[in-house]
Amino acid sequence: MNLDKYQQMVVDCNTNAVVSAGAGSGKTTVLAARFLRLIKEGRADVSEILTLTFTRKAAAEMYERIYKQLLKEQNNPECAEAIKKFDRSSISTLDSFCSTIARGCCSDFGIPSNFSTDEVAVKALAEETSLDFILANAENPFMKDFIFMNGFEKVWNNFFVEISGNYLSIGEPKDFTQMYNFQMESASKELLKTAKELEFLSNQICDIDSKLKAVIEASSKLKDFLDFGLEVEDA
Repeated sequence: MNLDKYQQMVVDCNTNAVVSAGAGSGKTTVLAARFLRLIKEGRADVSEILTLTFTRKAAAEMYERIYKQLLKEQNNPECAEAIKKFDRSSISTLDSFCSTIARGCCSDFGIPSNFSTDEVAVKALAEETSLDFILANAENPFMKDFIFMNGFEKVWNNFFVEISGNYLSIGEPKDFTQMYNFQMESASKELLKTAKELEFLSNQICDIDSKLKAVIEASSKLKDFLDFGLEVEDA
């Protein structure tokens, strides 16, 4: 990979970093190189690196690019091991990753465990919302020029629907304060439950300790008694 000095700085960085760059500037290349460096230097196992993108296409591209780079470095023992475990890598879309978390902790988020994402319905809603927006702004001179230069179908489906489906939230507004309070309440209950379990175990340990002391004391008295008996016999 041919990286400029700024891209190489990101790849070599060992702390959290935020990179702001435009389309086609090499973000995917930099992320793939950073992934490869962490593997080659033994800083992380392939299953310990979380790689997220916004679209499935980008996730698939990232997966393929990283795997190809590992194959090129397969003489490196760390890379060879990573290739064997690459099916365990976490390279996915942000939505997919969040869905996995939500399914694993659904009770903490107050959502049913059998929730699903209806992509057909999402696309239909994106089309409907985009069409309503275009029609509501049909008299806007910029919208008129935009449609005239590109055609209504492209403006609708290739531009607004694409933006709506990939970058906008079309779900119902969430009461994050209520969600936070629910999670804090759940965490408090779990903390109280754990504290009671620790108290129970602590009491058991103390009980064992007191019984052990009693056994030691009894053993000591028995030893003294036996020693006294031996002294009498010797006398």
